[in-house]
Amino acid sequence: MSVPKFPSLFFLYGSNTNLGHNSIIEMIECHTGYIAEALRESSARKHGPWDERGDVFAKFNDELQQNLKTSVWPLRCFSGYKTADGRVTHNWRGSVEDYRQATAKFDLSVYELLDTPASAAA
Repeated sequence: MSVPKFPSLFFLYGSNTNLGHNSIIEMIECHTGYIAEALRESSARKHGPWDERGDVFAKFNDELQQNLKTSVWPLRCFSGYKTADGRVTHNWRGSVEDYRQATAKFDLSVYELLDTPASAAA
């Protein structure tokens, strides 16, 4: 839902969210719940923007791609679900319940709090 170098930006139905076995609406419900919790957290702590940590992003993507290698999505055939080199960019490997558990709680430790002119002056 977020990527490094795009502070405080979340995506609905972004990379590796698509499903081949269920409704995307359930995935988007997970997104909106996670984002709402992030906004509540930000408001309660009164902090400025945050940016996803690059190391966390890379680790998650590496694990996801490893997991996807055992699925049907990277098979040796033409597919709009993957890049020319076989990287699956559209699909989630697990169940909706797996995704729900992964997004159940906003984890501020995944993000780096950024200084803003207002917070730097304080």
